[in-house]
Amino acid sequence: MDSCAPAGFVVVANRLPVDSTIAADGTITTTTSPGGLVTALKPVLARTKGHWVGWSGLVDLPAGAEQPQRTEDGLSLVPVSLTSSDYAEFYEGMANATLWPLYHDRVVAPEFHPHWYARYAQVNQAFADAAVKVTAPGGTIWVQDYQLQLVPGMIKQQRPDVRVGFFCHIPFPGPDLFGQLPWRESILAGLVASDVLGFQIVHCAENFLATVARFLPAATIVRTAAGNRGVQAEIHLPNGHVCVVGAFPISIDVAQVREVAATTDPMQLRATLGDPAIVLAGVDRLDYTKGILTRLAAIEQLLQQQVFDPATMTFVQIATPSRERIEEYQRTRELVEQAVGRINGTYARLGRPVIHYHHTTYAAPALYELYAATDIMVVNAMKDGMNLVAKEYVTCRNGRPGQLVLSEAAGAAQELRQARLINPHDEQELAAAIAAAITTVQHHPDSAVADLATMAAHIAQYDVQYWADEFLACLRP
Repeated sequence: MDSCAPAGFVVVANRLPVDSTIAADGTITTTTSPGGLVTALKPVLARTKGHWVGWSGLVDLPAGAEQPQRTEDGLSLVPVSLTSSDYAEFYEGMANATLWPLYHDRVVAPEFHPHWYARYAQVNQAFADAAVKVTAPGGTIWVQDYQLQLVPGMIKQQRPDVRVGFFCHIPFPGPDLFGQLPWRESILAGLVASDVLGFQIVHCAENFLATVARFLPAATIVRTAAGNRGVQAEIHLPNGHVCVVGAFPISIDVAQVREVAATTDPMQLRATLGDPAIVLAGVDRLDYTKGILTRLAAIEQLLQQQVFDPATMTFVQIATPSRERIEEYQRTRELVEQAVGRINGTYARLGRPVIHYHHTTYAAPALYELYAATDIMVVNAMKDGMNLVAKEYVTCRNGRPGQLVLSEAAGAAQELRQARLINPHDEQELAAAIAAAITTVQHHPDSAVADLATMAAHIAQYDVQYWADEFLACLRP
């Protein structure tokens, strides 16, 4: 089958599910990038001979460059080309210096620039155009995340025959914050053009409904029965269109995580770390929303109080490089690395750092090995749509005692109630929670096993396939 033949099901995301590199001679090489979204949607894409529309990650490709058409396992790809100007203004600008900080409670101040929004609209149009070209009559298109919020409306303008779903992976702000956007009505209009609009948690869906009530007064919100596949309300527009709104918490591919984790050697990793009695860890993109500085301050406080014993304990911080050309990210890295240096300079012994800091990208097997080796995982994001690290940690620990210290501002906190929930803005509370987790691991291991087992059972029941099935059951009734 021609890879561009119209299909009944199309996924549209900012990125294709591949990692691409370009050689000096212009040859493009791709490898499939693993991820829960790909795993969840692959069966539907295979069954429908569907397509995945997205950007390869490369900019300014020469005319005629052969972009990837299929993944190694046969998934059909439809590349959207971006220029370096697109990347700077659409991705680094509007998406990640305007929308990202605004949707994360203004942890840093968003910037509002009309030329960024103009480029955002232009790139969204390119994604919408690519999608409609490869969608069969009466087909279904599922659009992913905040980079593409105008796409549903653009698709419907061209193809009212298709069903369009949109899922927002990051938090959605309330009307007071969202109302700061100069383009608020346009973005809302793009989103409500969806047939089904999904958010991670009920609070975000309620924020969206409140925002629609304030800024789209012509819309009518009709509440639906609770428990109907996560659906909370219908938005009725004057033109007769109905947008279904609900909460659909995303999750992980539990079977795949367990399978990979089983091949790792966590005891060998602990030996590499110096055989500490307790391993604590944090795993994040190096992002100001993740609370890494607060986490390090809490660890420093516990060192000062002699609760954290550097002779028997160690902390591993994985800080994956992210958006490194954006000034706030550069500043965050600088502050984090200063804090790591100060803590290690004060408390480490020769050859035994207190903080093992790694500013690099690790593949899933290495991360799962770390999770399996970690006694206490600290996830204290200032704001997070879900946070799958929390779910992966619980799954990888697999019967061993462990403690999850979890931000109440992460979507995962709505499900993982046996975690030690903390206010991410309260350094004292975070330090106390870590101290309590240390005590539990040391003196109450049976309790630590039971807590993780309860959370693991929940995650196994509501895995990423459940998430996809529930959303698609609404989108394709």
